[in-house]
Amino acid sequence: MEMNTIQTHCPFCSIGCGLSISVDLFGRPKQVEPRCDFDHNRGALCSRGILSLEWMRHRERLKKPLIREKDGFREASWGEALQKISSAFRSLIEKYGPTSIALYASSRLSNEILYLFQKLGYEVIKTPHIDFNDRLGVASARAAYHLSLGSSKPPNPLADLLATNLILILGADPSSCHPVLMKYIFDAKDRGAKIVVIDPRRTQTARTADLHLQIKPGTDVAFLNGALNQLIISGLINRDFIAKKTKGFDSVQEVVSKYTPARVAEITGIKEEQLRAFIRLYAQSPTVIVIHSRGLEQHPQGVSAVLACLNLALATGKVGKQGCGFLPLMGHISGATGLPNPNSYGLKEGYTIHEMIEAAYRDEIRGMYILASNPVVSLPDTSFVKAALQKLDLLVVQDVFLTETAKLAHVVLPGSTLYECEGTINALDGGCVKLVRAFNAPKDAKEDWRIVCQVAKSLGASQGFVYSSVEDVFKELRSFFVSEEGEKERLYEDRFAHPDGLAVFYPVEYSEPVERISSEYPLLLITFKTPYHFLTSSETGRIDFFKQKCPRPYLEIHPATAQKIGISQGDRVVVRSRCGKVEAVAELTDTIREDCVAMPMHWFKEGWVNLIVPKQLDPTSKIPNYKAIPVSVERK
Repeated sequence: MEMNTIQTHCPFCSIGCGLSISVDLFGRPKQVEPRCDFDHNRGALCSRGILSLEWMRHRERLKKPLIREKDGFREASWGEALQKISSAFRSLIEKYGPTSIALYASSRLSNEILYLFQKLGYEVIKTPHIDFNDRLGVASARAAYHLSLGSSKPPNPLADLLATNLILILGADPSSCHPVLMKYIFDAKDRGAKIVVIDPRRTQTARTADLHLQIKPGTDVAFLNGALNQLIISGLINRDFIAKKTKGFDSVQEVVSKYTPARVAEITGIKEEQLRAFIRLYAQSPTVIVIHSRGLEQHPQGVSAVLACLNLALATGKVGKQGCGFLPLMGHISGATGLPNPNSYGLKEGYTIHEMIEAAYRDEIRGMYILASNPVVSLPDTSFVKAALQKLDLLVVQDVFLTETAKLAHVVLPGSTLYECEGTINALDGGCVKLVRAFNAPKDAKEDWRIVCQVAKSLGASQGFVYSSVEDVFKELRSFFVSEEGEKERLYEDRFAHPDGLAVFYPVEYSEPVERISSEYPLLLITFKTPYHFLTSSETGRIDFFKQKCPRPYLEIHPATAQKIGISQGDRVVVRSRCGKVEAVAELTDTIREDCVAMPMHWFKEGWVNLIVPKQLDPTSKIPNYKAIPVSVERK
């Protein structure tokens, strides 16, 4: 049969791989293949991308609006659904004011959709309470980059991985989360680059490393401060770079002087010689690229850990040139958040998603509009989140499946996937790429940007939401993208993004966690992502191959630890924290530290790991602690 070929981009991780979709003459998608002409993936594509059509055309896709009745959901017309939303939101605004409504969206949407969603909140509803699920992921990195470098934009292109002497991977597992990135890492290694991985688990990525350091979760600040201290003592810092391009070094030097090898070893659980081995590799490498992700960031010292990493690079002048800098890994492709700024509408800063949930529980927030996100599964302290959402007078959820969050909604709107819409997205290195619609959403489902416009119009927006195409939206939002760096491929070659052009050193101290291990909770739980599922698995959980490869939640536990507890391979176990318990199957492995256990974050029907994740947040970024939770484990 004759086919049309549509070139677009993968909807999963932040690499933004180029792919081609074969579509028959009836508009039915048949196959996904990688593109060889797109630099990011260069003909490679992971199994999530290859199999993506399976969930997009799944029989459980939402096809019509749903309205909740006493006995469950019923299908409704768009007119009825929009009328119910506008009537309820108007009533709440009249009775409690516009700040009684909050909006929350996935940042894994196009720039155009997210821009319109924010415009709806600020301009039409007039609420400051808008947040995105990058609060749970890249928020610590963005906060630290902004403080130190003056901008949160990723500073380096992917190609710099092929021009570096050392790749330092901190709290990241590209083999599971960004598989195509491993092609760059292997190519770099073939060219002579050394690989260092710092991770409590011996992941597939760590197996490729020349040096793997299994530090205790949450002790990155101590490790990085200790490394910088030894570089200073050994005279291996770049004082010319420090003097000409930075400020604040003296305060950092004073703080890190306390982090001797002995103290670092005590805090991190590694040997002093391992710290020295890292310092030798780092010092001997003229160029270094740092890849970091959630393992560095998702704990109460996440911002401090990224700042400590930036301090190390700035002190050695390893930033702002080819093969030198940072690649912060986002969990998914992303659109623009923070545009427009609420201050431009005379609004104060709004609540984060955690504050929204608390406000909903105390009846301050009365209505929420959630777009393509599943906070019931993704947020910590699941029981509290559900209780708060169930108290809302109106919960609107716009998604492609009836997720655990959508099941609590009063109105559900059937949205679209990124293969079914047009627009632009931002990839890992900050590049903007174009989405091309390959096929239409099923039945009465609509493109997300059109739904947001319809909601705005139903609330009385007679102007400002009339667009003939998504290109019109893009033209409008482009006015918010102003950067002195322009279209530079690599940032900070000449100056940093602060007004004075200087980068800023920030002194950071390691602090003991508020919730520590004890005789009652003697192990630290790490949550992680498998290669077979994605985020809350509402999509990949509907792909048969992934369900077969990874069918159930499991708990990684070291054999020596399991023996002490009386646990064998395959046993059902109960994992408890101070806020709840879950069950899983024991998976004995020597790839994890003996004082840690680890559990995937994807499942929700069983093994719902966020039931035992407390709402313990980084004070700056408000990112939750998903990486160092004191727990106990027992055989069921």
